[in-house]
Amino acid sequence: MSWHRVYAIVLRYWYYQRHSLERLVDIFYSPLIELMLWGLGSTYMTSYAGSSAHPLVAAILLGICLWVIVNQTQLSVSMSLLDDMWNRNTVNVFGSPLRFGEWLAAIVIVAGLRGLISLAVLAIVALVLYEVNLSLLGIYLVPFAALLLMTGWTIGFLVSGIIIRYGTRVQALAWTLGIVLTPFSAIYYPLSALPGFARTIAAAIPMSYIFEGMREVQTTHTIDPIKLVLALVLNLGYGALALVYLYRGFKRALQQGLLKLF
Repeated sequence: MSWHRVYAIVLRYWYYQRHSLERLVDIFYSPLIELMLWGLGSTYMTSYAGSSAHPLVAAILLGICLWVIVNQTQLSVSMSLLDDMWNRNTVNVFGSPLRFGEWLAAIVIVAGLRGLISLAVLAIVALVLYEVNLSLLGIYLVPFAALLLMTGWTIGFLVSGIIIRYGTRVQALAWTLGIVLTPFSAIYYPLSALPGFARTIAAAIPMSYIFEGMREVQTTHTIDPIKLVLALVLNLGYGALALVYLYRGFKRALQQGLLKLF
């Protein structure tokens, strides 16, 4: 692997995002609107429930802050491919000496940066407007963020693999597939609030263990390490499968001609 080629692709995607109004809106606008809506609704709720409702408000806003890592990371991975397809640039990218692994490493780096930047912005807004501090999670914030980055990459790989196989007619998956998982991920409520069949689905989703662990840390300042282990194992398993699917789709596209992607 040539790291100077990886660095070049990172700069290419990064400069494109910096100078694209649409990408800046994706990174900041939607997450901030969601945080402000939930924050205002929670503030209204506390005016009736009193200070006893503040831990619930904090749990909801912390969940939104952490969810943005998954959402922005998977969206960045998918959009990196879609941008090249929309601009008729896929042939130019892969007609160069760039290898699949180098391209993959570059979009993983860019997606990770995008997810962490969005997290930092939401954390500041949550602290300033609603006095909810991400430091409530302590050192556990590091494994939570790392595991959620892995989940975002995995969803992005899967969506990219589907797009490579079926073209831009399925591009809506870039915005919708991650959202489909949110009801089963226990972002805003505990798993106990889900009906039985939904809990079965949630048990197979790594995000559910992370957000359950987040609330556990918030209330008890500790966590059952089994939750982190299960989230890691699921992420590694799904990530490997998604990578294989993406790579096979890429090889198939090369054999059939990249122009078929358009």
